[in-house]
Amino acid sequence: MKSRILLVNDNPEVTSEIAKVFGSVFDLVTLESADSALEEIVDWQPNLVLIFREAFGATGFQIGKDLGDSGQVACPIVFITTTGKSDDEITALESGGADFVAYPFHAKVLKNRINTQLLIDQQAHQIRRLAIRDELTNLYNQDYFHEQLEREWSVGFRTHDVLSLITIEIDNLDFLAKAKGPAARNQVITEVARTINEMVKRPRDITARCDSGTGGKFYCLLPGTHTEGAGILAEKLRAAIETLGASSIASAAGGTFSASVGVATQTIFEDIEPDSLIRLTNQFLDEAKSLGGNTVCADKIEEF
Repeated sequence: MKSRILLVNDNPEVTSEIAKVFGSVFDLVTLESADSALEEIVDWQPNLVLIFREAFGATGFQIGKDLGDSGQVACPIVFITTTGKSDDEITALESGGADFVAYPFHAKVLKNRINTQLLIDQQAHQIRRLAIRDELTNLYNQDYFHEQLEREWSVGFRTHDVLSLITIEIDNLDFLAKAKGPAARNQVITEVARTINEMVKRPRDITARCDSGTGGKFYCLLPGTHTEGAGILAEKLRAAIETLGASSIASAAGGTFSASVGVATQTIFEDIEPDSLIRLTNQFLDEAKSLGGNTVCADKIEEF
């Protein structure tokens, strides 16, 4: 799979030179407007951003700094500076650049420096992957879920979009663990996690286990999904877990199980915090549990 590089530059001559250097090695996209830089990064998820020192009537350094300050750019930023200007090189690094390449550039220098940054970023991602996954289920862990909730909240705030959250908790898990032991409990948690992950498929959706201990509670974060869509998915998840809980897997684990599900949706405005969505979803989860479990409880769209 080719690495994706986003080029922030409005000089056709420079763009042509860079395209010739990269050839078919990288997947290169050039921005048509600096205003769309952050949106493009969030949507396209490039592996590296390459910024020319002057672009769209502004300094590329300021564009890079704004991207870094947004907190939503996880990939390295490389600046193309002016040859012989040490101030440019210092500013590039102070503006959040991982590296810089002087223009006019030598093709091999540009390609090697880009490859180096891509390799460093790949290694960092491998390390981070271990840090953001739940050891038992391989779903995202709670810390990563909260990071993504903050990120999607910020994106949704700009567009006043909706954000839905489904919270799932396995019924009868404590009873099963006491009766059959931790191995049976872990088997149930793992199978439920696999079922959830297979059914929540959109690229921006996040499935996470709420804790890394003995609990069987999960989150499904659904950006841009309204209450009706989230409710339909929640019912499908509940039904799938109920079927799983009556299958041979349940027999092997030593007992049947089901799930209680809470669903909430919020339109994002300035005066509410991301944790309010979790609190609201937990309220509906508690309601589902109070009704005996194996139930979905949901709200109407909350607009503040």
